[in-house]
Amino acid sequence: MTVLDKFESAANELHGLLDALPSSAGGNSIPVVSAEWMQQAKQALANSSSLFDEPLLDTLKSAPQVKNYRAELLRLKATMEEGQQQLGAQCSIIRAEQMRLKRLKALANTLEKLG
Repeated sequence: MTVLDKFESAANELHGLLDALPSSAGGNSIPVVSAEWMQQAKQALANSSSLFDEPLLDTLKSAPQVKNYRAELLRLKATMEEGQQQLGAQCSIIRAEQMRLKRLKALANTLEKLG
C-alpha cells in the first residue's frame, strides 16, 4: 500500500466514522457525540499518526488524498469540539440533578423525623 493509499484509507475511515454519527432527536442535524464515539475517533487518529512520519510528506501535501484526509480531520475536529461541549453540558445537568436529589432526600429525612 502506497503512502497516498494510506492517506485515502485513513480519510475514508474518518469519513465513515463521521457519517455514522447519529443526529439528535427533534429533526435538527446536531450530531450526538458519545464518549464511546470519541474513543473510536481517537483510535482512528492513532492508527493514522504514522503517516506524518513520512519523509515525503512535504511533497505529498498537494495530493488529493492528503487534501481529503485534511478535510476529514477538520470535520472531525469540529465534531469533537462540539461533542466535548455537549458532554460538558450533560455533566452539568447530571450534577444539578444529583444536587436536587440530595436536597429531596434530606427533606424526606427531615419530614420522617418530624412525623
